[in-house]
Amino acid sequence: MNLRTATAATAFLSIKTQFDNAGDALINRELSRLVARRAKTYVDFSRAPAAFEKSMGIDELPNATSLRKRGFALLVLMILRERLHRRECFLFLNPGGLGGGKLSWKARLSALAYNMILTFLAALGVKVCQVGISYERMGRIERAIAKWRRRIMFSFCVRDRLSQQYVNSIGMPSDEIVPDLSFNLYREDAAPSRARSRIAISFRFDGKAEASRIREAVQQIAQASGEEREYLFIVQVARDLDGMTELQAACQAAGMQTRLVVCHDDIDSLATIYSECQAIYSNRLHALLLAAHSGAAPYAVISRGSQPKIEGMFTDLGMADRILFLGEPTIRFSEAAAFDKTVFRPEFMRLNGYFDRILGPPLT
Repeated sequence: MNLRTATAATAFLSIKTQFDNAGDALINRELSRLVARRAKTYVDFSRAPAAFEKSMGIDELPNATSLRKRGFALLVLMILRERLHRRECFLFLNPGGLGGGKLSWKARLSALAYNMILTFLAALGVKVCQVGISYERMGRIERAIAKWRRRIMFSFCVRDRLSQQYVNSIGMPSDEIVPDLSFNLYREDAAPSRARSRIAISFRFDGKAEASRIREAVQQIAQASGEEREYLFIVQVARDLDGMTELQAACQAAGMQTRLVVCHDDIDSLATIYSECQAIYSNRLHALLLAAHSGAAPYAVISRGSQPKIEGMFTDLGMADRILFLGEPTIRFSEAAAFDKTVFRPEFMRLNGYFDRILGPPLT
């Protein structure tokens, strides 16, 4: 990757992700904010629901414009127009977690077609970038698609050391490790917190851990923290609803004071909810990181080896003591330890330093 000089640039994003996931809305929002502070920015929402677009708040950014009509084709035409005028163009691909399973043939063909478009744009001088990503193991065909895409990128940066080790080992090396995009939240302080009497619980139930072990762990948390507290069972990804509803019912039957909170389309409301919590116990990375910014002490409760992006990030941040492995005899739940969220300020500085290097200093 060659660092650019500080000249005016135009940046483009096209949003296609898990639209029922507040964590994905968060990292796409922060990517848009980081880019729009440094370049004229266009964000294509033609494939996104209106609620997702609203949650990202692009229209509030002074240098950003939302696009909905005519979709990705319009975005490509705008890029071509900019390049015809010899303007520097950046295309930022979607952040998030990649790998961990085989794609359908339809998804593979779509990815190959997208690679061809990106190859064409890169040949015209468009700087294709991907930042804020983590990787789990991929199948042979998925690796080939990913390696082709890597070869045309101007900048390719993973967000944790374990991902870096993996992509380096399969011949698609990362340029560097850049902190998770959610650390851009530390540009501003969280809203003032209320009395922190509650505990947040938020889990995914998609094979990453056994539901019975999660239920046992949550009941142990209540025994350590006090069953008289209110426990908020927070659904910030829509597909977690059934599992979280069953978990809440089981814990309520066991004598815990519980409340189910469904909020997967409003990042700011989620932050307010987390500001009322002393701690969060979760196996969702961006539930942990958003809650931590709101002042809740984060504890990752995961099965060993099942969620390398959480293990990798917490280890890189010196927070290995806040990883609790399900089903292991050494696990001990205790009263949540105080958490100083200012330890994440250096991650904010590193993240912004990366965007300063490739896009130049902030425009305003």
